Amino acid sequence: MHPEKSQLTSTEIEILKLWIVSGADFEKTVTKLGQVEELQSIVKIQITPTPDVPFEPVAEANKETIQQLKKLEVTVLPVAQNSNYLSVNLINTHKLDSALLILKDLKKQIIWLKAGNTSIKDDNLKSLSALTQLTKLNLDNSAFTGEGLLFLKSLSHLQSLNLANTQVTVSSLKPLTALKDLRILYLYQTQVKLSDLEFLKKSLPQVKIEIGGYQVPALPTDTLKVKAAIN
Repeated sequence: MHPEKSQLTSTEIEILKLWIVSGADFEKTVTKLGQVEELQSIVKIQITPTPDVPFEPVAEANKETIQQLKKLEVTVLPVAQNSNYLSVNLINTHKLDSALLILKDLKKQIIWLKAGNTSIKDDNLKSLSALTQLTKLNLDNSAFTGEGLLFLKSLSHLQSLNLANTQVTVSSLKPLTALKDLRILYLYQTQVKLSDLEFLKKSLPQVKIEIGGYQVPALPTDTLKVKAAIN
């Protein structure tokens, strides 16, 4: 499954289990299921949504700086029509270090950054620490190990972080506890295991953690029917 296509979260699985135990009735409302208190305990953590595009206006980015990035084959686009906030994609650049240095000049405007599927490494995240307006950051499918996450503590507005298919471990995620606006963390195909999920939920209670590998429980009435091969 694509790293940014959500699978069932652990909370959603628990709700599904509760529905199955209650009879898996499609017609009953929540109150009629008789499991209101149990459901409340499952969803007791309420996450307040935060917009990933700031309401506050921002000055237009320097056009010469944008042209410098485009010469390095960096894609720079507004996040919406008539918006000065920018989305940047580094996937096509062959001069990553140079591009990262230039990004600092657009630190007020860049809010979405795709640095996945590149040669980005932990040391490169020092350059990203200046981009304090970032709300979305993709580092997936790279040589990134997680040691550089310490440099992201300054990204106080970061809401979405994609670390799928990297070498991050559960211990390397510790600096993320400083990111109070973080809402979703993609950890598919990393060194983080399902057994680490409970610890992460306690460390990052406001974060939806996408790790994959979930299994939906079977209904007691489910059967396995084997059909004979048709010659």
